[in-house]
Amino acid sequence: MSSNTDGDDIEDIDLIQRDRQIHAIPRTVSAHPNPVVEDDHPIINHLNKLDELFAGVSDSTKLSIYEILILISFPLILALGQILYYSTPIEYFDNILNSKNNLLNILFVKNGWGFTILVYLIFIGSVYIKRNNDNRTQKLIYESLIRFSIVTLCWFFYTQWFFGLPIMDKIFHVTGGYCYVIPEKNIKPAHINKFKLMDFIIDELEGFKKGSEDNYYFTNGISSRACRSMKGRMYGGHDPSGHIFILSLSTCFLLFELGYFVTPKQFNRNLQEFKSNFSISLRNKEYKKLLLLFFYYPVTLVISLTYLWYYMFLVTSIYFHSFWEQMFGLISSYISLFLAYFIFKFY
Repeated sequence: MSSNTDGDDIEDIDLIQRDRQIHAIPRTVSAHPNPVVEDDHPIINHLNKLDELFAGVSDSTKLSIYEILILISFPLILALGQILYYSTPIEYFDNILNSKNNLLNILFVKNGWGFTILVYLIFIGSVYIKRNNDNRTQKLIYESLIRFSIVTLCWFFYTQWFFGLPIMDKIFHVTGGYCYVIPEKNIKPAHINKFKLMDFIIDELEGFKKGSEDNYYFTNGISSRACRSMKGRMYGGHDPSGHIFILSLSTCFLLFELGYFVTPKQFNRNLQEFKSNFSISLRNKEYKKLLLLFFYYPVTLVISLTYLWYYMFLVTSIYFHSFWEQMFGLISSYISLFLAYFIFKFY
């Protein structure tokens, strides 16, 4: 009994000594190699509340947190664009970015859905080739193609044709918009009955002078694309932003599909392998392999294009259209995404 008691005393002494050593450590240094922050810490409380909020939204909308974050990013960028617009001196707005004739706008954004389709087909083709023996992947590809068809149809109805004029142009004309100052020489004779002769020319219009030899016409019966092709100008009405619609729709579509087929670990591994192989090919001057790497790792194409779309989305939010016209374009893209993705999650 005596020996057992002595042993217990020794253990108690050891515990006391260790406790003293721990408390002797300065407060700025953690006694633990991986300190744990108390649950009542303000930052932890805010993070827990944020996590509960996202979890609640995810349960009610059947969206993943990944999808929610992507959707939230666009209103935040619109808000940033408005802040930059109202806080930037007017002289800084006279640059290449606020011109509709800049290279990025003409080459990429004007053909935005075409580039989106190209990158998507490369990506989904690569997935099919690499995993063609996986039944689950084939099912995912089949569902992806259905979503792609729905989104493309929405894009077509909104920007190209909807039983006549596309949806965005119908809204523009219904709210009082016109295509005007169209030179007579640019009007096709077969469509002359749609146009009315203008009896005046607004002096403030750049490039047009009062008393010009040409006759100028206006109409509300043609699309915005036809108006631009005839060198006319859109005026009045509510003009929903087609750029905001296409850029947000394309970005969400590509990133959502990326999330269906690539896990975060796979994504990181693909980028690391691409970076390593790219450096080797560049060092060895194997330029043909550099191009093939983008097709072998199509994740890089998706990320590169969506980065460009995000950038052009910010530029559009600063320089083009009113805030409510931008919001209408964004809401229209969200409706299209709902039809393609989320309505199926509820059934």
